[in-house]
Amino acid sequence: MQREIGSYFWINPNTKVVSESIVSPEKFNCKGSDYVWLSSGRAAITYILDSISERNPNIEKIALLPSYTCHTVIEPFFRNQYTVHFIPIHEKMNIYAQELIKIARKTNAKVILLHNYFGFNTLLGCDNVLKILRNEGVIIIEDRTQCLYSKFPPLSADYYVGSIRKWIGVPDGGFAMCKKGSFTKKPYKSDLKMESTRVAASIDKYKYLYENIGSKEEYIKKYKTSDNMLAKQKNFYAIGSCSIKMQAALDYDELTIKRRSNYNVLLSGLRTCKAVIPIFKVLPEDVTPLFFPLWISDNRQAFQEKLIQAEIYAPIIWPKSKLISCEYHETEEMYKHILCIPIDQRYNEEDMNRIVDEICVFQLKNKRYKNE
Repeated sequence: MQREIGSYFWINPNTKVVSESIVSPEKFNCKGSDYVWLSSGRAAITYILDSISERNPNIEKIALLPSYTCHTVIEPFFRNQYTVHFIPIHEKMNIYAQELIKIARKTNAKVILLHNYFGFNTLLGCDNVLKILRNEGVIIIEDRTQCLYSKFPPLSADYYVGSIRKWIGVPDGGFAMCKKGSFTKKPYKSDLKMESTRVAASIDKYKYLYENIGSKEEYIKKYKTSDNMLAKQKNFYAIGSCSIKMQAALDYDELTIKRRSNYNVLLSGLRTCKAVIPIFKVLPEDVTPLFFPLWISDNRQAFQEKLIQAEIYAPIIWPKSKLISCEYHETEEMYKHILCIPIDQRYNEEDMNRIVDEICVFQLKNKRYKNE
């Protein structure tokens, strides 16, 4: 059976993981006075917003967020009754620093959350502006999720947040860190039912792929059940013991080397392919990429479906949330044209070359590109 590329991470049940030491977010280049591990990045954002309200009970709830982002980033603000405004994201997936300060002041934003994209430093030039805004009393949150393993420095923020679930096959896990002071009401109980459901799904997928046991429908159903359980959590839960062990045992160097190698194989193999345009055409030394994002200029859905037929699952990061009320042209185009190729540490050069081959076949069969 041809091994699929992408989609949910699996767990090898034969892997022995012993360590149960909690990894500090300082491992992800964040420094602060206190931190807490929770079940997800979404929960961590909510936890930080609660902390902000606790420390600033009279704060005016006005937030500024990136216009190109995941619904899980936006939802905690709406649930906490914030008025949310959005900042344009431009063609290099960057924010213009002077535009940021202008919109922040115009909207009277009191909380700003920003994040980089796909492991790359797309917030260059923003830190000085954020320092000015912090001096004016604006609270800054940096979501480090997409650049956890990159080596460039974090923003000058008051809080840091991140999810490890996008990088490795953990059932749950997100952290919140504060620059000053301490967090209160830290949760110590994990969601055991959600964790066991997710672990069962991950093991079932491994057995399906490598032992030809079970069916895809069965493990997909379990994954979706665990996704729903995580999304519907109403209380704060601590990260589960399985995720603690897996994160503690993770080989950070191997993760970085494999992701960078896979990215470079795709970058080289797709240079002459007119059907796709890499968003980031150079891989800086300090970047550990999350995905290989592509700009699909023509019929992204057909392109994605062609890859699925070859068991290559390239996600759309992200579908536009209904909570985003603004319409910035460049950002709107991103929601329509960006597709992400999996490059994570599960895969090797052979897998990446298979992806290149499938994309080249798509180009040859597409009338628009075959004569170019």
